[in-house]
Amino acid sequence: MGLVGRARGAGGCRGAQLIPYRPGDAGPMCSWAHRAHSCRVWNERRPWEKHFTVVQWDRRGTGRTLRRNGRGQVSFDLMARDGVEVAEYLRGHLVADQIILLGHSQGSIVGVLMAQRRPDLFRAYVGTGQITDMPRNEPASYQLAVERARATAHTRALRKLQALGAPPYPRSRTWITKQRWSFATDPELQAWSKRAARLVLTAPGLTLRDIYLFNTAIMSYPQPLYEETMSWSAWARGTRFAVPVYLLHGEADEHTLTSLVREYFAAIEAPAKELILLPGGGHCAVLMQPGRFLAELRALQMGSTVG
Repeated sequence: MGLVGRARGAGGCRGAQLIPYRPGDAGPMCSWAHRAHSCRVWNERRPWEKHFTVVQWDRRGTGRTLRRNGRGQVSFDLMARDGVEVAEYLRGHLVADQIILLGHSQGSIVGVLMAQRRPDLFRAYVGTGQITDMPRNEPASYQLAVERARATAHTRALRKLQALGAPPYPRSRTWITKQRWSFATDPELQAWSKRAARLVLTAPGLTLRDIYLFNTAIMSYPQPLYEETMSWSAWARGTRFAVPVYLLHGEADEHTLTSLVREYFAAIEAPAKELILLPGGGHCAVLMQPGRFLAELRALQMGSTVG
């Protein structure tokens, strides 16, 4: 993978998950959490292990991979290449067949690249909090944050957001500040923030150093990667897939806009595709509604679309 990475089977707590498929298994999955969240949700996904074999992996610049290798160079291309190598490793060393690839938020960019480059490795791609068109998404997402701040009389958030003005922003630090105040106006993300603190403290095998590295990864956004993210258009990368594509998206996601996900879904060409909107769910529907998300995943599988 161009660097020494860290991965562990079910029971560990790492930056992303890959779930290999073997004959007789319920199915495979590769979960790529938003930048550094996977370690926090491990306990929430314990029920998933009844149906899937789960392996978690720290991507570049996060967790124990960060500890061993430092930050170094990072790009979506490099992360996608790393992810493909991890998938190849699992197939060879765990006698796995294929893997369901699950990408969340920033990880959905990497997931799309992986699925398009190496469809032979994956049984399906599942996207949630799917990033589609950042040049269109960001100004609209900003306006929704301003409206939420006004509606909830969150005067501090409103003042901070108005001082920043609407995107695009040249520097990643400005965007991180915008995200902070946008999240402060979102009830789902506020609830997740409180739950995440408990999950971090109860995650198996996590040291204080690990917790520090996972949390700093969230606030670290290298400028080249930020510029890549802000220019991302799923249409420009191509909407044709050689594997089934399933989008399980929060119906009320105001950070990766549901309206843009609908447009993207309509443009996708794949052997099979389905858009499932999770009622009441926002950007973190996969984290806040893990049981419902698993049920939808299982329904896809039992309908022979994934399994």
